[in-house]
Amino acid sequence: METNEMLAQMLGILRRETELYQVMSSVMDKEKDAAIQSNLIALNEAEIEKENVLVALGLLEKQRLDMVTALADSLGIHPGNWIWTGFRKLSMNRLRGG
Repeated sequence: METNEMLAQMLGILRRETELYQVMSSVMDKEKDAAIQSNLIALNEAEIEKENVLVALGLLEKQRLDMVTALADSLGIHPGNWIWTGFRKLSMNRLRGG
């Protein structure tokens, strides 16, 4: 897979994670309101919804970590050094037309 394709996939994963965190925020508001109103049924429903979002976030986290590793491998850098050297290499490749 080409670096540009991997970056596109990474952006897709990050967008989906952002959406799920927005959903989580909404669910937590529902949970807070249910707790304030002592609505145990709504509180349980919010808890189930929150657990589902957490599972989805966990799956996306694994996909993101796998993608970071693949990107680092394609750029010839260690995944732990990604932040410091990865974007610099990507920028240099783009400047060269790669």
